[in-house]
Amino acid sequence: MEDDYLNLIFAHVSSSASEKVESISLEVLHLSEISSAIEKFENLQLLRLRYNEDLKILPAGSLNFTSDNLATIDLSFNEIGMIEPGAFNGNFSDTVINFSHNNLTKMDEVVFEPLLSNWNNSTIHITGNPISCDCDLFWLLNVNRHLLPRVEGDCIYKDGNRTHLADFDNNELLSCSGCSGLYSMLNNPAFIFILITFMINYYNSV
Repeated sequence: MEDDYLNLIFAHVSSSASEKVESISLEVLHLSEISSAIEKFENLQLLRLRYNEDLKILPAGSLNFTSDNLATIDLSFNEIGMIEPGAFNGNFSDTVINFSHNNLTKMDEVVFEPLLSNWNNSTIHITGNPISCDCDLFWLLNVNRHLLPRVEGDCIYKDGNRTHLADFDNNELLSCSGCSGLYSMLNNPAFIFILITFMINYYNSV
């Protein structure tokens, strides 16, 4: 019911004063979805949606922003356990996106890598989620380790202990099924040469 009321409020505000709104904060409610009217706030700098226990999934297209001044998107302390690819759309340069203390069990590459690679100064906070220290982090801790300074977070070992992502020994991932082979190929000059040759021949043929 709160979703319906809030959608009505958003629709009214966005139609009359959207250019004046710079901050939206909705906390300790029962939101299960995010209003599509968010995209109408062209000068939005802060979106804070915290402590909403019914907010569990971020579907594709659920967070579309038109503001070029976004400083903070705070989605911490919800129950988010799934973020679909394409959930975030907009300009996230210089934006801090906070997913801390949710129920995310992994950092899905197709979700998080674009947020970091496409926007040079974006920062992601993801501390306090039940993310396992396993091969699902290979894309960040090995292949794209240059992105790691812009990620504030931790992961959980099988024994229950947590470690900061920046302190994690990425060599431990080489024992994961499939990771060691991929890592070896990426660091094999012969493989890289063959791959580049194939790509050149492919593009010359099209």
